Amino acid sequence: MVVWMKQLYEILNEQRSDLNRSEVEVAEYFLAYELEIPKLRLHDVAQACFVSTTTVIRLCKKMGFDGFKAVQVFIQLNQSEPPTTAITKQDKSRLDDKSQLILDNVFQTLTKIDHQQIQTIARLFCEGKRVDIYGLASSRYICEDLSRKLKMLGIWANSVYEEEMIHLLSSKLQESDIVFVISLTGNNTALVQALEVAKKRGAQTVSLTNDTINRCAGIADITIFVKANTGSVSYNRYRPRYIFMVVLELIVGACIEILDERESLSKG
Repeated sequence: MVVWMKQLYEILNEQRSDLNRSEVEVAEYFLAYELEIPKLRLHDVAQACFVSTTTVIRLCKKMGFDGFKAVQVFIQLNQSEPPTTAITKQDKSRLDDKSQLILDNVFQTLTKIDHQQIQTIARLFCEGKRVDIYGLASSRYICEDLSRKLKMLGIWANSVYEEEMIHLLSSKLQESDIVFVISLTGNNTALVQALEVAKKRGAQTVSLTNDTINRCAGIADITIFVKANTGSVSYNRYRPRYIFMVVLELIVGACIEILDERESLSKG
């Protein structure tokens, strides 16, 4: 808190009995609009407080200043600047590199996507009886998000992220069901087995995985590959999952278009 505000608080607390109602209103206005006072005219303050300019000047003198202009100058000289954190060139360079890596992952993923596949998956979701979305570990949150969005569209969807439940539910699949597996490695045993069981039971299978040769991609009827490079050799086991969200937004968007078209036809 700057010195002038301390002075004003002292006046309000210690000399309130010596201030009339109009002067108190001006003082409170000063406190509320500290940063604006140097930019305002005397008339502006008086008008905002519904008092005369004489009242404003009188309060300024009780604060120990010659007038309103002196208060403005004092505030301007003593205003505290918010602390700033300097960003070094090295930090900025690292941020730029990370930003570029994210853009590269998104760009490479989108340029490789077969948009006909996106439409096919969306149609499966809209026409299927049930959509089971399987994912383990960090992919759980991606599964939950997709399930929530599909339910908002009126599509029966279920996110499953525990191995025992994946094993149980996959054994009860029917031909009208769809299994959507989300796995960056594409080699998790539980997910691979779930896809194998789903295919045996006649369900449609889709996988969303990293752009490497993997077992899920070899089994699923449809596979969409994403680019999830971390730019690090030491932490290459960590794979960012934001790229999944980009692809899933495309699928959900395609679902919305299909449902909108269906509704338009029903009304027509």
